[in-house]
Amino acid sequence: MAATPGFDADPCYRWAHLSRTLAWTDAAIFDSTHPEGTSWLPDLGWLVDRRRVNGTHVVFAAKAGHNAEPHNHNDLGHFILYAGGEQLLADLGAGEYRAGYFGPERYTAFLYPSAQAHSVPTVNGAPQAEGPTATAAVLHQHTDTSGSQLSLDLSTAYPPAVGVRRTFHWRNNATLTLTDAFGGADEVEELFISRVTPVCRPGTATWTGRSAAVSLHYAPDAWHPTVDRLDTIAHGGEPDTVFRLRLRSLHSPTTSADFRFAVNQCPRRPPPGPPPA
Repeated sequence: MAATPGFDADPCYRWAHLSRTLAWTDAAIFDSTHPEGTSWLPDLGWLVDRRRVNGTHVVFAAKAGHNAEPHNHNDLGHFILYAGGEQLLADLGAGEYRAGYFGPERYTAFLYPSAQAHSVPTVNGAPQAEGPTATAAVLHQHTDTSGSQLSLDLSTAYPPAVGVRRTFHWRNNATLTLTDAFGGADEVEELFISRVTPVCRPGTATWTGRSAAVSLHYAPDAWHPTVDRLDTIAHGGEPDTVFRLRLRSLHSPTTSADFRFAVNQCPRRPPPGPPPA
């Protein structure tokens, strides 16, 4: 942050946001960098790790919680990978507020709050359920000098008689192992969300930004990839393009499924500009 945001920085002009910003802002931190290290917020079930890896600012974040939080999204077990100034695996934030956005069709007619816009599994054809009974129970959280682990039980957000457990193992060299364990599931589809187009090859998918990339490695004989391009409208009314990688299970996933991510530097590319005249 370089300065205190003004009243018009929030497109909804919410007084609570402005008053909180004014009360909490400390001018001493303007233009400063975030401190490195890991933060675990047990009341929220958030894990956030910020650090520089080979000169690149890298952030990993994952969340637990429940699906009846204020302005809730169905996003238990969702995670972010940020590198070089971009969210390469992203949280999309809020969509455009329009009629029905906070109504009964919030999670079916609108992309952004739905589970279909988050990096979480769909099990037996069902996305995550909404409501206070859909919870991510924290089974284990540990941080040491090598990295952090977070294990969640997501079963209450999925169909009855199905067990879903998600474990993150984040290492300080900017690699992530994501392990999902399914009990009683006949069909699973894993979703990964970005505003960057993934390039898919057998067993890999790569999201390449301006100065960093994230590579996903998975078993090619177990998962079939499909990439959706979703052209939509963001919170401020501007056009937004979202890319959703879907990995569909080719066999009944009765045991754990491992996905390995690695954040790497790449030659810096200039930001996109207008086409030549």
